[in-house]
Amino acid sequence: MNSTAIPSGPMSGSLGLQIPEWLAQSAVSTVSTVSKYRPELETLFVLALYSPFLVQTFSYSSAKLSRARGYPYLPILLHIFVGPMYILRYHARYAALRVWPEPEITDLVLFVLFNLSSFVIELYRSKSEYATAVIRSTFQGAILIHTGIFAASWYGNRDAGLFRASVKFLNWFGWFRLVQKSLPMLDPRLGQMKNFATRFELALVSSTSLAVWEAGVPAGVPVITATIVTLVLGERALARMLLRYPDDNPLKQLVVASGYVDFNYMKAHANQPTDSKVEPGDGSKPLVEL
Repeated sequence: MNSTAIPSGPMSGSLGLQIPEWLAQSAVSTVSTVSKYRPELETLFVLALYSPFLVQTFSYSSAKLSRARGYPYLPILLHIFVGPMYILRYHARYAALRVWPEPEITDLVLFVLFNLSSFVIELYRSKSEYATAVIRSTFQGAILIHTGIFAASWYGNRDAGLFRASVKFLNWFGWFRLVQKSLPMLDPRLGQMKNFATRFELALVSSTSLAVWEAGVPAGVPVITATIVTLVLGERALARMLLRYPDDNPLKQLVVASGYVDFNYMKAHANQPTDSKVEPGDGSKPLVEL
């Protein structure tokens, strides 16, 4: 008799185990129910993810508060209301059609309004002294990735899968707040005010990775990581180059207006001498030979 053979019996199977019939039927029933009501369950998940932060989010719709924080009122208002409309419209259509919907003109308009408002808000945020290179580049990278996903869907014959990814990616805002609240539980030091920027950076990078994973973006985590690193290094190199140009230079004005430059580096090195050659003299003007 072959010693490796498993005799037949009530515990037979590929591993010598047999799943009880009631458990197998329960699993099949659960999978069937989840599949049948998946659109509704996804909607409930989104509401559960966002509901703890809705009051705080909509409080920013106050003109007084948005201006006190240094943001223009109209982009803030669009950002707060258009984003949820974009998400809820998708889930409502998904529940009605029972299949992943394709993007329509209304979705295109909502997407454009949301991303334009995101770009303007990030432009103001990027010039803040609290916007570190990682914070600025993560927001900028997320805007670029989101734009790329929707554009690929729209120009890819209204691809339903990519459109779904562009909607799911916006769950990033919910994941960010959840991760930010959870980090001090892992390390109490991250709850201290002096470490606020570090906690903000960790929450941003972690939640962005979660968002692209949930959205199912192909190679999403490596792509967003590479995008952030490229922006951090590229914007610092660009800032170093622009320091050699006068403030009225058109190229410098264009780059600064776009927000895609390391403002912190430029401020820190603004008063330092550049590589331009100056003849010995009084230190302010080059000598002129008579």
